Amino acid sequence: MTGSTKNGWVSYWQPHADSELETAIVASKDYFINFETYDTELVDQSNIVSPNYLNAFYQRINNPLQVTLIK
Repeated sequence: MTGSTKNGWVSYWQPHADSELETAIVASKDYFINFETYDTELVDQSNIVSPNYLNAFYQRINNPLQVTLIK
């Protein structure tokens, strides 16, 4: 598990069949407080999704596109 409290996201990879499946949560700064990890002695076999993508997604949530209609 990895995440960024500053950029409001957490992600986790898990084995699925002969591949891996990722779950990520990205939330606006109004709702994301923190995340916790629980370390074990097991070797982590996951990969990390691009933090750049999750950081950019966080920025879009907190700075939504505003459209103005001109008649």
